[in-house]
Amino acid sequence: MDEYIKYINIPVNKILIDHYATIGLDEKMTMLLIRLMSYSNDGLTEVTFDDIIDGSTFTREELSKLIQHLIANQFIGINNKVVSGKHVESYDFNPLYKKLENIITNKAIHTYTKNDVSDLFQYIEKLYGRTLGPSEYERMTAWLRDDGYSVDQIKEGVDIAYKNDITSLSYVEKILNSIKKESNNEPVIPFKNWLKGDI
Repeated sequence: MDEYIKYINIPVNKILIDHYATIGLDEKMTMLLIRLMSYSNDGLTEVTFDDIIDGSTFTREELSKLIQHLIANQFIGINNKVVSGKHVESYDFNPLYKKLENIITNKAIHTYTKNDVSDLFQYIEKLYGRTLGPSEYERMTAWLRDDGYSVDQIKEGVDIAYKNDITSLSYVEKILNSIKKESNNEPVIPFKNWLKGDI
């Protein structure tokens, strides 16, 4: 029996295990994803909360919040299909695989810590002389998490816009895109043109 237990394994995505923090996951969310993928791979048409909770420390309330978070932050999606005349939901892991693909294709090579994020927000709040709103926090976190910009690149973009008396994150995003294109030797729109409203 001991030998049998040693070889009861499930396939776990190594890139997910090695880089879950880089894409914005913590240990609980990662374990939840592993359990969801395991049940989905087992051929269960519909994975229930009871399936996931069984043998875990998750509560129903916590599980509901975590799944909502994974959906809202585009780690998983929900597929709806009709099986034997009734609607059945299943989990779609393609959004997660896309984030992991970005890791191995070097589209999101910058890693960051909570201290980096805190430092970035404090830097911008001091520069702007005001507290940032929740949507601004989320937007900048997405630049780090999803677009692979480094803290220094975001600070550079903010500085360029601020020197031109602009504190709009939309302009900062255009600057970041131009910086990325410039580093990839792609044609870019000069900063001054669109900072002056020429586009």
